[in-house]
Amino acid sequence: MWRKQYTLVSITLFLLVMSIVAVKTYLGNKPDIKNSQRTDINQADDCTPYSFPTNSPSNANWKPSPPISVHLRPLTLAPLGSPMRFCLTVVSLIDSANTRVFFELPDGIDVINGQTEYSLALTANVPEVFELEVQANQPGILKIEAGAQSSSGTGSYWGDYTAVMLDVSELKTEIVNEAFQQSQDNQLQLTEPVDYKYML
Repeated sequence: MWRKQYTLVSITLFLLVMSIVAVKTYLGNKPDIKNSQRTDINQADDCTPYSFPTNSPSNANWKPSPPISVHLRPLTLAPLGSPMRFCLTVVSLIDSANTRVFFELPDGIDVINGQTEYSLALTANVPEVFELEVQANQPGILKIEAGAQSSSGTGSYWGDYTAVMLDVSELKTEIVNEAFQQSQDNQLQLTEPVDYKYML
């Protein structure tokens, strides 16, 4: 009789210890949602130039945007109140001496590190990258816009534009629609000055 009780007590203690170990392991591996940064959306550790796709049978819908193409991607996304990093790649098929590169941020997103506007000369087929660190201070759907515009100095303009739509909350930030994001690449080929704020 005492052997059955001893066996029952031993099994109960064993199960109790295993349950405690399992709970501690789970809590130890549980991510800190408030402070974690997503890495599941083609994010990278650094702002390396984006490799623009070529028009091929596997990507027949992509068309180049001569002479300038831009691409904006998140390096890190984070919940409300935490830093996020974005990388903008700009490449021109021709030398473009008078080029304005810019980020447009909505109300609700503040710059932490980096600039929102640059003036530079682009060298043909040499990509330039620009990194911007921001922080969302209000939840909701927020759009980060970016583009490049060049001028010949004789009144003609050309360039490209893109945007990333974000769904910001206290738990996480996500790109609203990957299909929308892909459609923004090579959005416009500019032929005259335009207020970029009203392009979308």
